[in-house]
Amino acid sequence: MVRPRVRPLSLATLLLCACDPAGSSGSADSAATPTGERDAKATVKAGEGDAKAPTAGADATAPRTPSKAVNLVHKDAPKSLPKADAAALKETRKKLLAALNDGRKLVKDGKFDEGIAQLEAVLKIDSDHRAALAELGWAEFKAGRNDRAHAHTLRALSLAEEPSQRGMLQYNLGRIAEAREQQAVALAHYQQSLALRPNKTVQARHDELEKQLAASGEGEGGAAPTPAPGDEAHGPGLVVMKAGLADLDAVCEYARKESMCYGELCEKGASMASAPDFAMLEIGEQQLTCWHPAVRVGGTWTLFEHALMGQHGSEINEDVDDIWSRVVTGPAGQVMIYDFKEHSYERDWDFSELEELGDDALPGEDSVNDEGLIFCHAVGGAPACSQRVIKSWEFSSSDASTVRTYEAALEIKGDALVVSAVKASGITPARPGPTASAPYQLPEGEYPLASLSRPTR
Repeated sequence: MVRPRVRPLSLATLLLCACDPAGSSGSADSAATPTGERDAKATVKAGEGDAKAPTAGADATAPRTPSKAVNLVHKDAPKSLPKADAAALKETRKKLLAALNDGRKLVKDGKFDEGIAQLEAVLKIDSDHRAALAELGWAEFKAGRNDRAHAHTLRALSLAEEPSQRGMLQYNLGRIAEAREQQAVALAHYQQSLALRPNKTVQARHDELEKQLAASGEGEGGAAPTPAPGDEAHGPGLVVMKAGLADLDAVCEYARKESMCYGELCEKGASMASAPDFAMLEIGEQQLTCWHPAVRVGGTWTLFEHALMGQHGSEINEDVDDIWSRVVTGPAGQVMIYDFKEHSYERDWDFSELEELGDDALPGEDSVNDEGLIFCHAVGGAPACSQRVIKSWEFSSSDASTVRTYEAALEIKGDALVVSAVKASGITPARPGPTASAPYQLPEGEYPLASLSRPTR
């Protein structure tokens, strides 16, 4: 995402969301404005070869190689959300709250299909509404829609900040994993949940499952759980979702079910013909799309977590406007660089404030426009990909009371990324570490590529 948005869940939501195995939760929206049509884009399919070098959207300071750059994605970006007056915003607020409350009641009453429809309508207004995502995931689990439940709960987890919230969602993911017959994965989720917040219900389920696995001698049982921010120390690179996949068809099959952008779409964008061991996959559906890098080493592919995301609702427009791929060759071999441009325009319909503030409290609009790069390579024979490294970033609030900017020159030299000419206003550039989250806005310096892409497994 362009920027993490963390909003505390209310106590009511925490109680509604599956801390008790017998409990159920819900929330949603019924009368949402439908999302617009997917923007037109240019996509280079696997095997089509190299294209012309970019004139915009790529890092002008980085050295070119004999391999030409390939434009994987291009979209015409809007400049902002549609304007709305106070009356229109109040009507949107009314629709969102009605759907949220109706969805909760329907799920509580066991009417899962109707409740899910209401919760999905909330996301058509605000597609990263954390409470709706968490409760939708639990409702889908109760309805037996386990792949979608997994995707929506992962998205809620990616937005959660407080340990109690993450612990609750890790427990929900454990229940979902058990339903998907991934017992070892479920056990890992319960362990992460307990590390975040001790809980008798979670402990009992963990202990029982641990006994079952010990008695059966079962192995992995499925995909490793994706770490959430703050759950454990990990490298600054992208998380490895799955290694050892035979080909890009197998990568797509796996990604469709395990990506936060669950959906039928899987476009296997080729990086370039001269670098067949790299790919950028587009996964998802109209409302939500994720771009996942994949790297082939030793004849098999490794899929990484999403590096970029697009999401659409009547109150949010976040998307990737351009992705260019290019290759540089360093001492350790090829480095695939994905230059990107993206934007996020959103009216902040904060869940707790909607319930607690008066009818006259209306959201402002935040906007972010940024450019940067992601790189993938092999470190010691193992694939690795970086998070987004920013070269240009601007944030502004709707009333222009808050404006923050960052810009830098980025250049890959040998096996290092050189950051220079940094200018920042309203933010403090920071090196990747336990307290720094992606995207990275780095201070001036020279950063070994391996130190920026060390993955979590």
